[in-house]
Amino acid sequence: MDYEEISKALIKFRDERHWQKYHTLPALARAMSIEAAEVNEHFLWKDSQPDKELFKNTEDIESLKMEIADTLTYAYYMCEKLGVDPNDIVYEKLQINKKTALEILKLVRKYDYERGCSTSNKRSSV
Repeated sequence: MDYEEISKALIKFRDERHWQKYHTLPALARAMSIEAAEVNEHFLWKDSQPDKELFKNTEDIESLKMEIADTLTYAYYMCEKLGVDPNDIVYEKLQINKKTALEILKLVRKYDYERGCSTSNKRSSV
């Protein structure tokens, strides 16, 4: 399904239950935050484990997927309220991040040059 189909299905689900009045931006933001915390809960006390070893059984993977879906659902509801396409705003933010990362790299290289250091020996590229 593409975003438009998913968005329509979510809105229909919400409207059939008459939940529109509860879906304010602050309420959706809080709900998204709670769901994101539930995603994080899957990784509690597992910092030293490699990613490949974190989820060895399908039940754990499915549980994590459902928490990610819950988080995305609230993000989609917020996008609908704001009248924006999430793919568009993610792409827009990616372009900003690319520009920012490049500017930071230039500053680091300038700083290292002024100190007489070579960035090629000290840092990997961004």
